[in-house]
Amino acid sequence: LADALLTVGEDAERLCEVMSEVFICLQRPLKHLMSQSTRAPEEQWARSVLLQARDLATAGGAHISESAMETIRQWCNTPGSDECDRYECWKHRMLLVSVLLDRGSFLTTSLLEALDAHKINEKWVTVILRVFIELANLGVLDIHTTLMVFDRVWDWRFQPEQAQSHSAYVGILGVFFRDVVAKRPNLEVSLVKKILEIGMWWLPKYGNEGVLYEALWAVRHILSDGRAGLMGKVRTRCMEYVRAIQGQRDMFFDDWWGVARCSEAHEIWSEANAIAEAFGEPGYGPFQ
Repeated sequence: LADALLTVGEDAERLCEVMSEVFICLQRPLKHLMSQSTRAPEEQWARSVLLQARDLATAGGAHISESAMETIRQWCNTPGSDECDRYECWKHRMLLVSVLLDRGSFLTTSLLEALDAHKINEKWVTVILRVFIELANLGVLDIHTTLMVFDRVWDWRFQPEQAQSHSAYVGILGVFFRDVVAKRPNLEVSLVKKILEIGMWWLPKYGNEGVLYEALWAVRHILSDGRAGLMGKVRTRCMEYVRAIQGQRDMFFDDWWGVARCSEAHEIWSEANAIAEAFGEPGYGPFQ
């Protein structure tokens, strides 16, 4: 891809045509990853396709000029015929550009600008963080970028209020945990506590399902390393959150009809049980 773009040169129209053709070829895995679907086989397939595309795109090793990259960044803001939502358009195209061309460079700039704004647009920040989560899952980010992004969202001045923003925030803490703690081991307990605090705060709130699920997922993801020292330090807090979730079963399941009340109900219950079992505690079926 880099060689093809180099051949096109500074012709903005042709640069956009090339990127649009590449996007058409890869839009299914791109959109699947950004849909936050929990279907593991499809998620694994989508990541595999993008990683293969990344290897092919960078094989030539050509350097793209800054003016050409600026044109490509403008292309990210241009909705296609089936993309009327600016945010949806941008996140799919920015994931493509980050994976294939700049390893999250422009995405990082976008986040810094968004957080430095006089009034933060939480929806915009949420979209950016969602792309960062997928880049981390794909192994695209280098440690310098990871720590730079972490430092900005961990800063006390970043105080998200909306459910979607908190959901993306705890997701970032979860996927960045290993890299951050490798450099700053003193933060390992603080990160888990922050995720649990957000999850507990949202438990009695309306429209909380996404945050509850993501907080459980992030904690379970962190615990999956089996760090004995960490697990001993956070066991009590983790189990308090799990039991609080299980104590609100009626929020997620209808006993009379035997059905889930929300789309995330089974995923929430599964993650809560996985955390309990990681500590050697029993899990429970939703209708037990």
